[in-house]
Amino acid sequence: WSFLLQIDDASEKFEAFNDRYSNIYNKSFPVVKGKNGGRCAESKPWILDWLRCACARKNTLYQKFVRFPSQDNKNKYTKMKKFCAKHIRLAKRKYYNVYFERYNSDSKKQWQMINQLLNRNKKSKTKIGKIIHNGNSISGNSNIAEAFNDYFTNIAQKLKDKITCSINPKSSAPSENTYTPTMFPD
Repeated sequence: WSFLLQIDDASEKFEAFNDRYSNIYNKSFPVVKGKNGGRCAESKPWILDWLRCACARKNTLYQKFVRFPSQDNKNKYTKMKKFCAKHIRLAKRKYYNVYFERYNSDSKKQWQMINQLLNRNKKSKTKIGKIIHNGNSISGNSNIAEAFNDYFTNIAQKLKDKITCSINPKSSAPSENTYTPTMFPD
């Protein structure tokens, strides 16, 4: 605020304040592009320019129908909506038919497209930087591998030690509430 105290004229003070406020506002709340941000063309390659224009016309007709509801506006919008849906369906079918015909001998490309259509993305490989084993923090690839190896090679013995088996000495059959591990013989 000290910059305003140096200015004597009220209109100049207002201009300086307004400039400072506008700069801060524009930095804090930048203008964001529309919902798609131009990604529609990348994610839907089957939509050609003329079809994109038809969809824009359909959206305009919808806005007109919402603002001025009438049977005529509704009919125009409904007709354009059916037209766009039909031609999008046909364009999509044609795009994928051409794609699979082009790569009919390349199964890798075909499976890439199938996985993309089914939203099966490759799982990212997560690198483990640090683990805690027996209360100790372990880092480094070889040390982590040793900790995993130690854990998985000793887990069977640890489980066996935790399982208590009691067999009734008067009977050769185990009681109903006991568990006899057959996987870990003594």
